[in-house]
Amino acid sequence: MRRVAVAGVVVIAGVACKRAETIASDAAEQGPDAGSTSDADLPRVVDVTVGVMAVCVRTRDGATMCGAGALATNAALAGAKQIAIGAAHACARMPDDTATCWGQNDSGQIGDATQIARAVPTKVVGLTGVAELALGTGFSIARLADGTVKSWGRNDLGQLGDASKGDRARVGLILGLGGVAQVAAGSEFACARLSDGTVRCWGKNDHKQLGDTGDPAPARGRASTGADRRSVPVIVNGLSAVAQLAVGAAHACALATDGVRCWGAGDHGQNGGAKGDRAAASKIEGLGSIAEIVAGSTHTCARPYRGDVVCWGANDAGQIGDGTTVDRAAPTVAPGLADAVQLAAGPAQTCARLTNGTVRCWGAGFGPTPAPLRAAP
Repeated sequence: MRRVAVAGVVVIAGVACKRAETIASDAAEQGPDAGSTSDADLPRVVDVTVGVMAVCVRTRDGATMCGAGALATNAALAGAKQIAIGAAHACARMPDDTATCWGQNDSGQIGDATQIARAVPTKVVGLTGVAELALGTGFSIARLADGTVKSWGRNDLGQLGDASKGDRARVGLILGLGGVAQVAAGSEFACARLSDGTVRCWGKNDHKQLGDTGDPAPARGRASTGADRRSVPVIVNGLSAVAQLAVGAAHACALATDGVRCWGAGDHGQNGGAKGDRAAASKIEGLGSIAEIVAGSTHTCARPYRGDVVCWGANDAGQIGDGTTVDRAAPTVAPGLADAVQLAAGPAQTCARLTNGTVRCWGAGFGPTPAPLRAAP
């Protein structure tokens, strides 16, 4: 998908941010101490979000800072309640519970009734009462304060969940989906956690990521039967009392009273089992009492109430945080993060907010061990 970009710079966080590979190249040229400034110059962070090309943080004083490697304040996002980052666009939940989006807009994912890319935050038309945002590849999801869900953008695989066909540049209601307590978006599918503790998912199902145990793949040599996608929400089988969802590119995990359960793609071990797809939500063994789960494209991490952060799945960029680049099919400790109070995952990177309000990140653009975020000079 085309991004709004020029010469190693991408506009995805409301500011011009260097690409992760450019940051890595710069650091290599400047030597091992480049960028080793103390993270004390970053104001106390209260929330962190990770995306393809950038990290955004919200600070205690109400500022939003975004960037890749070094963060800069974005005045247009002052007071934002949430930042969500998709594959090539981003959105913010604003103080009045409206939403603004920016970045690529070829599928109408900005929600301004056009398909014109936006380099600055642009208000989503006809959307109020927003409680939460979730973004996928070319589509956007909003949970409203009344428990309903609206969607807009790319829809070739049922990503909008409303049984419609074709992309849509205006928001639309997902009928029959109410009492929603959380939304989460993968690359080409999305899920909702309901207040009754059950989960619904919709969109692409080629790796069994919808968890409805249906046959995910169309027969070879003929058109799709529809089993490889669902254009309306379907219930994820075998789940109850779910308190939290985490969704990757083509896998998902749920934190329930009986532990963490994952399903969908497992080519890198991200679903916590032997490598391979799983339609059934299966329990991840070896975890204690978990407070939070997050998912990148092909890796998953969990923060316990006490003890070290653990991650599993793809590790080609060091996103597991164990100092190696070896994939891990079982939960593996990311050392030195026992005081983490929040996790956030991007496609191939992970960040942790610590009790002192600082942030450590690892994976693509950061390296295989946690490194401090810093403000731009």
